[in-house]
Amino acid sequence: GFGPRHLDFHLTQPWIYVLLERQNQIAFFRRTAGKLTPDALSPVDTLLHEQPHSDHQLVGTVHVHPNGRFAYVANRTSENAGQNSMAVFALDRATGMPTLWGVFMISLALLGLGWNFMFVGGTTMLTTGYTTQERVRVQATHDFIVFGSVAGTALTSGAIEAVWGWTALNLTVLPPVLIAMTVVGWHYVAKRQVAVA
Repeated sequence: GFGPRHLDFHLTQPWIYVLLERQNQIAFFRRTAGKLTPDALSPVDTLLHEQPHSDHQLVGTVHVHPNGRFAYVANRTSENAGQNSMAVFALDRATGMPTLWGVFMISLALLGLGWNFMFVGGTTMLTTGYTTQERVRVQATHDFIVFGSVAGTALTSGAIEAVWGWTALNLTVLPPVLIAMTVVGWHYVAKRQVAVA
């Protein structure tokens, strides 16, 4: 039967996206004069490929991106053979119909591994250049800057995108990247000059 799990609204259009938990589908409804269309418009599978029905393979949540062009769906399973993944749907600007754009499983795992190994490796290398007494303060300062920056960008990105748009949000990355490149370049040049002298 019809098993709705979670829904989200498009911010600017009269479109509603509902996840059908046991069918592993995203259903699309329109609002007209304050009422929903009686039937879902072309439900779309959220899984990358068809698999035998399982009570353990279910959809989780759906979120429409603030720019209104994409919807993100969480696929979850408690079985080894299932799919724990993030499905991305492109939303047609004229009709609102969702089209499966991609399902990300390996990339999510690699992102987690890469972040953990790079962070641990980077912080370990950072503290080796300091005395034992300084290491704790350096580590604490570093962690505060990293996680403070993550929290700050997470809190402000939505407001920036809503006020100035998606392009402006992407451009906000340039100043810190340019500053980091300048610092690295300056350090490299200074080190070369000391070596030559």
